[in-house]
Amino acid sequence: MHPERYYLLSRRHHARPDAPAAPLRLVAYGFAGGSITSLLPLLQQLPSTIEVWGAEYPGRGLRWRDPLCHDAAAVIDDLLPGLERLADRPLALLGYSMGAQFAYRLALASAAAPLGLVAISARSPGGAVV
Repeated sequence: MHPERYYLLSRRHHARPDAPAAPLRLVAYGFAGGSITSLLPLLQQLPSTIEVWGAEYPGRGLRWRDPLCHDAAAVIDDLLPGLERLADRPLALLGYSMGAQFAYRLALASAAAPLGLVAISARSPGGAVV
């Protein structure tokens, strides 16, 4: 499934088989200026019991034709509906660098109530390195 508006990609678009009955969905958010494909080496190591989705930012990766967005709040507004469409199954979020900040803000804003958040290469919301 490739939701046209939200540009969330199932892992089949990245040479991984779908896991339609997977008990958990993981939605991944990459670093600033990059494409979610940069996280593929990591995401491909996850077990098949996790259905992996990746988000592309406006103007990046598969969304290269979309206008760039320079406002973090607007990026959150762009990504939130796609995340909530995946809430029919338990969710966890993973963010790398700036993607960790987006994942955190999305977790707070979403009615989907993610089960967890994995932040890689980022400071905690209070600024402490953990």
